[in-house]
Amino acid sequence: MSDNQDHVNVFSKKFTGGPLGLGDPDDRSLRHVEEHVFITQLVKDRAHHEKCHDLIKKFGECMESNSRGLKGLISFITCKPQVDEMNACLGKYYKDKDFRTECEQMYLDKRSRYRRTGIIEKDPYEKKPYYDSERKRKFMEKLRDYKKNDQQHQTQNQDTK
Repeated sequence: MSDNQDHVNVFSKKFTGGPLGLGDPDDRSLRHVEEHVFITQLVKDRAHHEKCHDLIKKFGECMESNSRGLKGLISFITCKPQVDEMNACLGKYYKDKDFRTECEQMYLDKRSRYRRTGIIEKDPYEKKPYYDSERKRKFMEKLRDYKKNDQQHQTQNQDTK
């Protein structure tokens, strides 16, 4: 290929155009992976963290309070009402076409901002647990305090040697 020939690109202009070469910011079409993976994940995350959070918390608390001893073996039966409520709420939002359309618009707006600026926005749901256990939090605080005290004790022992 000589220097005079134009560079051939296998991707459409809507994927390589735009001000920064990241795609056309005004393009509102979705690729297969965006529609079936990214949008679906956004619907799931928003349903869990925004719409059904109270029911998920209620289920987590039920499982946690019934997790010790023999009760732990039948906790899935004991907490069945909470599971049913939680699943009904999540199912409602998974199947809601208006909610999915709202999530698509959120995704397309975010993608458009990225294509205009080149700045990747942080995902608000990344590595955020669906249920945050109070018991686990207290245990982790105690563990951190123990490690901190242990390190201070070792440092003091080394200083006295």
